[in-house]
Amino acid sequence: MGNKQMFSEFDPSDKNDWLEKVRKSSSEDELKALFSESSDGFKLSAYYDFSDLEHIEFKDSLPGNYPFVNGFSQGNYPKLRAAIHIDKFMKASQMMKEAVDSGAEELFITGDHFGNDNELELILNSVDPTKTALHVDFGESNVAFAFILADEMAQRGFDPAAIKGSIGHDYLGDLAFKGNFDYSASESLNLLKSLLQFGESSLPAVKMLQVSGAKYHEAGATPGMELGFLFAQLTEYFDLLTEKGFTPAQLTRQLQLHVAVSADDYFMSIAKLRALRVLWANWAEAYGIENEFPQVHAISSHRNKTSFDEYSNLLRLTTEGMAGFLGGCDSLTLQPHDNTFRLPNSFSLRIAGNIHHLLRFESKMDQTADAAAGSYYIENLTDKLVDAAWTWFTECEKKGGFMASLKVKYIQGVIEQQSNKELAYFTDSKKVLVGANKYPDKKENLSQKTEKVAPRPDLKDELNVMPLRMKRVAENLENARLKMESNRLSQEMEEADKEDE
Repeated sequence: MGNKQMFSEFDPSDKNDWLEKVRKSSSEDELKALFSESSDGFKLSAYYDFSDLEHIEFKDSLPGNYPFVNGFSQGNYPKLRAAIHIDKFMKASQMMKEAVDSGAEELFITGDHFGNDNELELILNSVDPTKTALHVDFGESNVAFAFILADEMAQRGFDPAAIKGSIGHDYLGDLAFKGNFDYSASESLNLLKSLLQFGESSLPAVKMLQVSGAKYHEAGATPGMELGFLFAQLTEYFDLLTEKGFTPAQLTRQLQLHVAVSADDYFMSIAKLRALRVLWANWAEAYGIENEFPQVHAISSHRNKTSFDEYSNLLRLTTEGMAGFLGGCDSLTLQPHDNTFRLPNSFSLRIAGNIHHLLRFESKMDQTADAAAGSYYIENLTDKLVDAAWTWFTECEKKGGFMASLKVKYIQGVIEQQSNKELAYFTDSKKVLVGANKYPDKKENLSQKTEKVAPRPDLKDELNVMPLRMKRVAENLENARLKMESNRLSQEMEEADKEDE
């Protein structure tokens, strides 16, 4: 067809012609509704066309090509990573086996410790580590687990290069969310140095360095803050560790990045993953990194989940899963829908995994290299988010870097301000969570199904910095309703006792 105009009986028009028509036919309020402001402060329009792509440098990039907005490689899809928390080792072992049988390609195991010899053997015997990547976070026991894992795999005759996964060691993240290091700053750095050196020689396919932007999201950060502070923390690690003799390429090979995907803003979550790769390309260029890429893991938001009307969380998870597929990531965790009020069981874990399978096998979302490419809105959103994230990052750098920004409470201050703003919107019903502050089931009793006490922050005795706190938006409302339920039940019991007398 070439450049031949379709529908030649109509005069050609451009975006300005359409906007002029809209202005003439709309009220002032309707015109204002066509524009909005993101939580990071940049303006968004309800209408974009091809002309809005002219200024975007990455618009013609292909999968696997700089600046990697469309993915580090071609034809990838997010591997399903099932999250299992260890409460009882026998139960956790069974859930691990069931998750793999249900299609999980990776496992994410968390707990306060990895148990005694028998309990550890239960965990390690639950999967074939050469087929299922094992990602763990055992808190202060992470370093010990790395050495024990390597020894166990060697005794069983496995090729160390075939063991894949990660160990969630992140002492700068501990500083931000616990207020201090497990050891001194210098000891923590030397411990990480030893872990990286050991990993490179003994477990080369296991990622030993982790930076989580998702945690900033859970504390209330905007998408721009989440990415900006992730790169501020990453820069601190690379500067400290290159001084210890590592090359940036060595560190990248052991690096895993976590970001959150949230149903609160579906398109923003897609753009966030794309913006992450553009930021990585620019950031890596400054460090002289070529053809080395971090592992990118997306995890569904916990902040927007509700304990009341729990099955609404399944719908949120579906949207978040779609954002993970369309935004592009190496692996994806969809946290079970009942994770807010109890430890998930085999059923809820399976349902979360089935959302991933439906998206991949029935919706065919693994058969397109980059389904979001060419969307005028998403391309512009990605571009604006890159600029916003870079602004937050450079503000940290002006203050002396990540740790210096924590010490002067800059990161904590801006996140707390945004979190409070979001909570106020929720209280005023400007931000809606169905089943919580909109269309609640007033007959539902949370006290009858709650099995999990909300964990208290694991704070150190002496705080080096003011810690960030991860908190769900609906938490205060749910606590108030739970208190009312408890008061009502107490009153009913008192009245029953009086009747018995």
